[in-house]
Amino acid sequence: MELIDSKEDSMEERDIKVLNERLAVKVGFHFEDYDSIKAWCGPNSTKGAATLGDLLLRLPGFTESMDSCIEWIVPKIPGLIQLNRFAGAWSCRIQTSSYTHYDGIGETIALAFCLAADRYLKETSKDG
Repeated sequence: MELIDSKEDSMEERDIKVLNERLAVKVGFHFEDYDSIKAWCGPNSTKGAATLGDLLLRLPGFTESMDSCIEWIVPKIPGLIQLNRFAGAWSCRIQTSSYTHYDGIGETIALAFCLAADRYLKETSKDG
């Protein structure tokens, strides 16, 4: 299993934005075109039938906030989540069975979790 290390690979803002958007899609957020306004909608809105109230000003900052991760991503992960701090970085391991785990290392606790969660969601989702 490849270990993603944001510190060594120095993730750029663009990469972090793509990661945040990919996670949003995996947990049910979707992009809508409402009356010539293109915006993100939350998981509770019906795809293709968004109302003005469904449009979001911005996506939750998963890579910036564990609160957003806990609210939207953690419920999608049926396993043990371990978070550790070492040598100025955070590590996260999502253990889904005795033999299967997904790792991430990041400069912040939220980024480390998002990297591990992204690997888990990619591997376990139907569409990859």
